[in-house]
Amino acid sequence: MNSKANNFPLIGLIWVTGLSGAGKTTFALSLQEKIENELMQRPILLDGDALREALKTESAHNPDQRKKMALFYHSLSTLISQQGQCVICATISMFEEVRILNRTKNDFYCEIFLDVEDTLRNQRKNNGSLRKEDITSNNTSFSLPQKPDFIFKNMLEDEIDYSCNSVIEFLKENWVEKQS
Repeated sequence: MNSKANNFPLIGLIWVTGLSGAGKTTFALSLQEKIENELMQRPILLDGDALREALKTESAHNPDQRKKMALFYHSLSTLISQQGQCVICATISMFEEVRILNRTKNDFYCEIFLDVEDTLRNQRKNNGSLRKEDITSNNTSFSLPQKPDFIFKNMLEDEIDYSCNSVIEFLKENWVEKQS
């Protein structure tokens, strides 16, 4: 374990994005636990579904509503990060404009794209089928990430730990060393 991780706060934004059913929340929870155990830090987890529930907002299904929520998630995540916290935000937010804002406004930013095929995402849904309002890979109202730090393709549950370890190494090399 890196002793510097124990002495310095981990500050920045980790943006976990992917389509509906990609496993964003599952991955973000695993990453949060891994950061806590490996780097002795407790990141704040902002999950898109939980935020919508807390805000008592209707599910945003048209592109304008989705973009408005994505910009809100960016603003909230950045606000918390700029106050000296590590934030993990798990959200669909498929707008390049938002990801550019994240990179511009956060000195320490890590973008993770969970790229999962429609058939696998469909299997993961509780009822076995994507709702018609869910974003699918053939939807033209969103843009795939252009410069993510990580792309995890069709990640299965037994691959989450390995993928989280890759992110931890990235954070050690690119955040911990520079923040100490």
